[in-house]
Amino acid sequence: MQDFPEVSMIPLPKNIGIAGWNEGFAVAQGQYTLALDDDSAPVDGALEDAVTNMDADPGAGVFAFHIVNRNDDPPNPPHTSNAR
Repeated sequence: MQDFPEVSMIPLPKNIGIAGWNEGFAVAQGQYTLALDDDSAPVDGALEDAVTNMDADPGAGVFAFHIVNRNDDPPNPPHTSNAR
């Protein structure tokens, strides 16, 4: 944590998996919160594009990336929704 003094560690009594993200969301500060799993690797420019899109639509609450598999399996079909 020495390299990132602005980061706070939230110790949990046990590994609760993805549900642990909620602990971070509860104390997050800033305009946007990014959640990436341990096998996530956004391509160059993806985060900038996400911020640009979120800024362009203040009513949007979530931005989801398109998932691409690393092996030869076909990627998940993109899903779009205008639901709010």
